[in-house]
Amino acid sequence: MLRQQSPQYGPMDFLAGDGEMARRIRETDWSEHPFGPIEEWPQSLRLALSICLNSAFPTAIYWGPELRLLYNDAWAPIPGPRHPEALGAPARRVWSDIWDVIDPQFNEVIRSGTGLFAQDQMLPMQRYGRVEETYWNYSFTPLRGEKGDIVGVWNSGSETTQNVIQRRNAEFVVRLNEGLRGCASAEAGMTLALALERLGTHLGADVVGVLEPGRHEALGVTRVIYPPQSEAISPLRDNWVGPNAEAELRAGRDAFVDCEDPALEPETRRYLVDRNLSNGVFVPWTSAGRLEAALFVHWSQPRTTSVLDVALIEKVVQTTMSWAELDRARAREVVMAREIDHRARNLLAILRGLARLISADTVPDYKEKLDDRITALSRIHSLLSDRRWEGLGLRDVIHEELGTFDVGERVRVEVHGPEVTLAAADAQLLAMMFHELSTNSVKYGALGHSSGVLEVHWSVAAEDGPLELSWTERCTSIPDANGDLREGFGTILLRRIVQDHLRGRSRPNSRP
Repeated sequence: MLRQQSPQYGPMDFLAGDGEMARRIRETDWSEHPFGPIEEWPQSLRLALSICLNSAFPTAIYWGPELRLLYNDAWAPIPGPRHPEALGAPARRVWSDIWDVIDPQFNEVIRSGTGLFAQDQMLPMQRYGRVEETYWNYSFTPLRGEKGDIVGVWNSGSETTQNVIQRRNAEFVVRLNEGLRGCASAEAGMTLALALERLGTHLGADVVGVLEPGRHEALGVTRVIYPPQSEAISPLRDNWVGPNAEAELRAGRDAFVDCEDPALEPETRRYLVDRNLSNGVFVPWTSAGRLEAALFVHWSQPRTTSVLDVALIEKVVQTTMSWAELDRARAREVVMAREIDHRARNLLAILRGLARLISADTVPDYKEKLDDRITALSRIHSLLSDRRWEGLGLRDVIHEELGTFDVGERVRVEVHGPEVTLAAADAQLLAMMFHELSTNSVKYGALGHSSGVLEVHWSVAAEDGPLELSWTERCTSIPDANGDLREGFGTILLRRIVQDHLRGRSRPNSRP
């Protein structure tokens, strides 16, 4: 296998290659450096560096008494902006922010002469001016020189920050859901309070709360929920969210604030500075495309808000909303069950009253009359269902009943009056009343004559005052009905509805 290599090679080929770090090492003047000229580097360093530079895995060499750095292209992004100055620099200077962690590890490797492996080691790096919570898998392996003594440390590893935080956040969401299951009521705010208190602790935040629209729909009402002992738990009315951040939230996007941002709006900067806060993030809480509120998380120490932080906050918002909606759905189910039961009992009571009031000489006649009344009830029931049982207008009820008789152009019908909304139960009973009046009118009154005139009008004396309704029929003649002046079903039903249910009065009047 080795015979397949190019026959053209030399003692300096340990620095061969087109990579950035191989080129930098070749072009650097090492004559004044503690390493000395490259031509004088020991064979052990040349061998280690050759393996390092040609490795595709992040690899570095800490060489000499000061553990000065040499590394490959894959390792170069790890120190961030400290690259390329880290090349040839002492480890203590390059890693001053984490030296208290790795210095004992270097000492142990050199003292014992055995390797070390660290898994998911937390290293609080300050590569970009702010402390970052970073995690790493890496190994330290002693490097020996020509005499057998330890002359350096071989390092290889990779960052595991995302894996660690994602796993930790997933465990947090599981524990949060377990806690939310024990909440007695989301309506009492227990769900939100529990979620935000735990979120604040998990993220090491200093303030967690909710922004809600005020009287004029502007975001300004602030409820601080974490820390729970904060004096700011009561709503704060000062409008401290600038228009730029609010515009982002209303568009359904996350918004970030940072006191070091020169473009930060004055009202927001003043709010943060007054409360000794440095930076934070807002996550919108929307429903049907409308901004209902915004959850905010703030820190007092400068902190880089990672996408994983924001993802967790959004997950908490989603989880909390889901639990709150589940609680509201359960409450709606209870209300709906009671309402359905109430409507069913009302309808059965109406049918029972109809069955008792209807009189007929034969069973077929009785069945026909009962079917006619049930059909009338069915029509108004369908109309109420279309309106989601939120009530009907009086005019709609009248038109629905008159329309079933298809008066068309046979008679003149005038219906007028102010808008009056009827509760579902009232609409059902009044529909029966208008059905009886219309039925009688077809048989004996205006709706049965081509020259007939029917006028239905109503008025309300004052706001929340009594309703006065008039049903007036005019026609050339009224059938004698064989002189039968007994009180009929329609008259009895009308009186029962008006007097017993609506607590009103009815005044029938007939004149030539």
